[in-house]
Formats: sequence, C-alpha cells, structure tokens
Amino acid sequence: MVFPYAAYLRVYEPVTAFPEPARTLWTAYADSRRRPRRIDALEVEHRRAARRLVGYPPEVAPRLECQDAYVRRAGDTIYVCPWQTRLRSWLAFEAFRAETPAAAAAAFVPPEEADRAERAFAHWREGGRSLRTHIQTATWHVPITWFVPFERAERCLLLGRPVGRGHLEEPGLASRGAAAGAGPSGGGDSPGERGEHARRGPTTASAARTLIYVTPMAEARRRVATALPVLRDGPAAETSEPVVLAAGRLAALGSWLDGFHPRSLVELDYGGLVHLLDDAALRADDSVGETGVALAALARGEVELTVAMYRRLLARWRPVRARRTAN
Repeated sequence: MVFPYAAYLRVYEPVTAFPEPARTLWTAYADSRRRPRRIDALEVEHRRAARRLVGYPPEVAPRLECQDAYVRRAGDTIYVCPWQTRLRSWLAFEAFRAETPAAAAAAFVPPEEADRAERAFAHWREGGRSLRTHIQTATWHVPITWFVPFERAERCLLLGRPVGRGHLEEPGLASRGAAAGAGPSGGGDSPGERGEHARRGPTTASAARTLIYVTPMAEARRRVATALPVLRDGPAAETSEPVVLAAGRLAALGSWLDGFHPRSLVELDYGGLVHLLDDAALRADDSVGETGVALAALARGEVELTVAMYRRLLARWRPVRARRTAN
C-alpha cells in the first residue's frame, strides 16, 4: 500500500465530551476488537478512499459518514478522533473545485458526479451541522504553523526496522507523565502495538515508520497564544523567501483548536511524508525546535536569526514539496 504523501493534524477529544448516544457508541468502539488499530488505521483509511476513486464514476464522498476513529488512552480516559471521512471528502472536493479550472476538474470527476456530491453536501449543511473536522490534512509538506503547538520533547520517531527492532528516538507524551499510555501508537491498542522508549529495548512488534508529536490541548493553546503577539507586534522578518510563519494562519489554527474540549490531545503526524525521507533525515528533523527558536528570536528582535531558522525550515521542506510536480 502506497500512502498519500500527506501530513495530519488531529485532535482527540475525551469520550466524555461527546453527547449521547455518541459517547456510549465511541466507548464501545474503543473496546472493540474489530476496529482498525492505530498502527494500521491510516492504511485502512487510504485503502477505502482509493477504492472509491478507482471506480467509474469515482465516488467523491462515501454515501454515509464513516463510523471509525483514531483512539488513544491516558490512564482511565479514552480519547477519540473521529475520521469524519464524508465531511472531509466534501470539504476537500470543494477546495479542489475552487482551485482547479472546470475543464481540468471534469477530467478527474464527471460533472454529474460532481453535481451529486455538491447537492448532497448542500443538503447536509442545510441541517445546521458543524463543518468542524477533527483532522486537518496537508499534502507534500507540514505547514510551519503546525509546528508551533509542540516542543521537541514531545516527538516520537519510529523508523520501521524489522519486527521487534523498532526504534523510538525520543520520548513522547506518555513518557512525560502528562497522559501516560497515550504514546505514538495510540495507547489502548494491543501491547505489541504500543512501543516503549528506546532505553527499554525493543519498542514495537510492527514495521511501522512514523514521526508523531502529541501534546495536551492546554499546552497547544498556550504556545499558539504566546506566538501570536510576537508575529503581530514583533519586528517584521524581511525575507524574499516564499513561505514564512504568518500571523493570520496561526490565528486560524488557534481558532480551530479553541473549538474542542480543553482536555483534548493534539497530534501532529508526518503521515506518508516519512516515506520521502530516509532515516538520517528523520533523525535530523528538528522543525518543531527550529520554529521555536525562530519565534524566540523574533520576540527578542533578532531578525537575522529568525530568517536563518525560516530558511533552514524551507531548505528542508522545499525538496519534498518539489516532488509534487516531479514525473
């Protein structure tokens, strides 16, 4: 299975944050042996999407909303991140049509199928339902704003070595004690899928390859709130580089985070991007740390250091983004 080259920002809400009957349904789902385990969930999600799109006509969105979710456990608390595949597909297709000339869009999705999806989405919206998703997706890169809610110590790197030899490079949320059991494999899955810190020996019984950051919602909000005035009021970083950390984008991220339960968990998952980077590149990746240094330097008025950190980030991600248009 070839994963899409995309990264994901996810919010896991405590199951108690969901109204009934969703609370009872998600609680039972978390204990189900039939649900996709965290280590396999992304592959399952992608396989289902591929199956919809390879048919003719391609199916823009599933006929019914997905009933699956990513699950984490922290002590006695169950955290759930619903996939919301139908809503996310509608929103993605809406963005696709807005960015793509009509003739080109019709080559991918026949007009009649596009119209059917548009009508279904309009009918769904008329019911007054929320457009908020628990998952954001970015293709071929990780947006710089996504690094702001995290810190270096929250990184979990699994390099995908043979069975029993996975290597978690750094401690994640579980090792900090803030939410024990909410490690990179989504605590609550079977012990063989959890993984442990490298100093404890073998970390996983799978050959998964992943780079994930996890932090409590309170920390994520605090870091975003601290960075916003620095970007808005600090000295402007004058650079000709095409991408910088923009206050508007960070404010939008903060607004999205504010829509969830305050005791949620926030997860940054490099997703399929880890397959574009070798082991050395993943070990050396310090995008979260470099973003933090850039913001701290900007707060002190050290514009040159800020620009240097931005350029280092851009130099790391530019080759990855360039593959989007490679033959």
